[in-house]
Amino acid sequence: MANVKLSTKAVGSIVKIKVNGAAKDFIIVHQGLPSSAYDASCNGVWVVMKDIYTTMKWDGSNNDYLNSDMTAYLNGTFISLIDADIRNAIKQVKIPYTNYSNNNVMSGSNGLSCKVFLLSGTEIGFSGVSYMNTEGAKLSYFDSASKRVAYNGSSAAGWWLRSPYTVSSYGVWRVKSDGSRDGWGYSDTDGVRPAFVLPSTLVVSDDGTVSTNTAPAINASSTNLGKQ
Repeated sequence: MANVKLSTKAVGSIVKIKVNGAAKDFIIVHQGLPSSAYDASCNGVWVVMKDIYTTMKWDGSNNDYLNSDMTAYLNGTFISLIDADIRNAIKQVKIPYTNYSNNNVMSGSNGLSCKVFLLSGTEIGFSGVSYMNTEGAKLSYFDSASKRVAYNGSSAAGWWLRSPYTVSSYGVWRVKSDGSRDGWGYSDTDGVRPAFVLPSTLVVSDDGTVSTNTAPAINASSTNLGKQ
């Protein structure tokens, strides 16, 4: 099979990455650095799981994303399930997030250092929404509500964002099954779609599988094998 660089794949393309031994579909949602609100570490290929991986509460005590159960799960239990070669290649990034203590957005080099994260309301195309901070910039893929729809099994279902409902310490923004938005309590259960940034130099095979390997080079010694 021919390998191409991940950087050459169009936004919206589906690629496959093994999670807990099974190939899962991920959508390429952005190529490159989304905006100056992001640290340079975020310059790469942004992917999000196509469908909902699991359902869980966002946190057990408040809507502080930095210290949430969700952040701990994504960067502990979940990341450990990713195929080792890809897991080791996932970029350590600094993403814009809301500071729980004052509701200010921390961005650039002050962003949250992590490898796996939830997308923000801003990144999936919500703007000018009361009680939703601007956390970063819209990712290229999310140009309509239909692009936000995700499935849990055979049915469209809701999924968590990393954006807090800033009017209180209780609410968290989520995407509804039709791609619209609403706020839920942090202790409610909803879908999880992990996202992360990969180096653009990784490769994709014909069947969409992402790997760290390149095609073997052909050299004079290999072409002359058997010619004695």
